[in-house]
Amino acid sequence: MFGTVQWQVSQACTLQNLLFKMPTDNNGKGTHVGIFMENGSGGFVSDLEFQGGAVGWRAGTQQYTARNLKFRGCTQAVQMIWDWGFNWQQIDVDGGSVAFNISGKGGITNQGVGSVSFIDCKFSNVPTGILTDAGSDAPPNMVIDNLVTSNVGTIVKTTDGHVFVPASSTVVLWAVGQRYSGGEGTYESGNVGGVPSRPASLLSNGGSFFSRSRPQYEALGSSGFLVATAQGIKNDGTGDQTATINSFLQSAVTQGKVAYFPAGIYQVQETVKVPLGSRIQGSSWSQVSLPLAQTPREKVADACACIDHGYGQLLRRPQEPQNHGSGGAAW
Repeated sequence: MFGTVQWQVSQACTLQNLLFKMPTDNNGKGTHVGIFMENGSGGFVSDLEFQGGAVGWRAGTQQYTARNLKFRGCTQAVQMIWDWGFNWQQIDVDGGSVAFNISGKGGITNQGVGSVSFIDCKFSNVPTGILTDAGSDAPPNMVIDNLVTSNVGTIVKTTDGHVFVPASSTVVLWAVGQRYSGGEGTYESGNVGGVPSRPASLLSNGGSFFSRSRPQYEALGSSGFLVATAQGIKNDGTGDQTATINSFLQSAVTQGKVAYFPAGIYQVQETVKVPLGSRIQGSSWSQVSLPLAQTPREKVADACACIDHGYGQLLRRPQEPQNHGSGGAAW
């Protein structure tokens, strides 16, 4: 097999807005792997589409999150080698033979897949939705929260043919693994009841949890950005840039522009105040940093700030009046 991208990375590394278009052989089966990831930790990917190929994503990592992925005609959409915990959200699989093969026994000690969660996903036109391990040490811990299927032969089955979840149009909430009720847990599989319903304020029109992809600003030209360093703000880690950053952020909102911080370290000694409606974008490793080694403890406490995107209550001094509004900040 041939791999398109080898993605062996750790914290703060992201893939977004990519198309993996892979060939198939004369029998209609794929020969390529879109992403090959045999190790890593603490990553995030979103807005990817995989077409064709043998495996869309061959995944092995410690903990990871993926959202808004599409797989079209991959023989296996996802083949998991091992993990500690992997969260798959808004995954749409159409075609192929298996949507998720989580039966792998990879890793240094052949630990295999530890735990997996599927949230607001959709499987269509595949014989097997999820193929899991049938080993003596029990299948991976798994939670399925709101899965919609169409023309799926079996939703969850093990490698030895045991069917956990037969064909159905919807799985509301199902799990396999240890369950606890005040004492020692027991290993169980089946539907999960007695849980609170999803709050309406957190849902999109279709009933899935609301989510939004990080903006790409592809429609904006250079005039749509206000650049921090071009406004006299230092990014070399020297001097207190608080006042100039606060003025810069307010200017960006007033002009309707994106506040852009080139890579570097922006030292601050006071609270950075983010106006409602701000759009802020960094590059590579942009840091707004409070130098603790140079700042008295009481000043650090005074400069603490808190943020609440949900109600527009943004970075502020604790003793100042709360700033409420209908807008938030895009980071």
